[in-house]
Amino acid sequence: MKENLVHWVECEKLRKFLKPLFWIRNELPVVIFHPIYWMYFKFHKFPWNKGWRVFGFPILKKENGSVINMGENLTMRSLPRSNSIGVFQPVILRTIKPDACLRIGNNVGVSGCSIVVANLVEIGDNVLIGSGTLIIDSDLHSNDPYKRVEQSDCFDSLPVKIDRDVFVGARTIILKGVTIGEGAIIGAGAVVVHDVEPFTIVAGNPARLVRTIKKSVT
Repeated sequence: MKENLVHWVECEKLRKFLKPLFWIRNELPVVIFHPIYWMYFKFHKFPWNKGWRVFGFPILKKENGSVINMGENLTMRSLPRSNSIGVFQPVILRTIKPDACLRIGNNVGVSGCSIVVANLVEIGDNVLIGSGTLIIDSDLHSNDPYKRVEQSDCFDSLPVKIDRDVFVGARTIILKGVTIGEGAIIGAGAVVVHDVEPFTIVAGNPARLVRTIKKSVT
């Protein structure tokens, strides 16, 4: 608990130090601000990768022993003005158990979404994740009411896999144990509790098949 508090205080100090540098953001090219984001990611012990574009400070939290790998050409939007429909929160990438693993492929775009990992979340290449999306591979709390009161970390978790070329609409919720097939589209506001077949469109709560997608001929 004490270590987490110290980490939070250090993060807040860094945010306050770097915040004034963004007041002139609109007057200078984005490339000038890359060193600032590089510093922020380095502080959180995440190596900067090739082709990253970061708008605003994400929230990054990795448990000791856990893994978060992010591929090349990642776009991460935490500023409301950086997204056409706005974002109401920064991007949150977090592992909550020591053996948790988050893998994000190449050419992925995320906007104001939360990805919280207790087990395994895999996101393939060319995936776009809309504003306000929640991806979570666990219940985050026990089904036993007594353990919930005790804030026990004994809860169910199952891997989540999002295959390549998937589009996830804004405000979607993707729950534990779900696999989303290649090229699928998840309609805005959907709650995904079952696997989604490749090249299909699903929507609703719970998400249901709307139609299949006709693949282009290459």
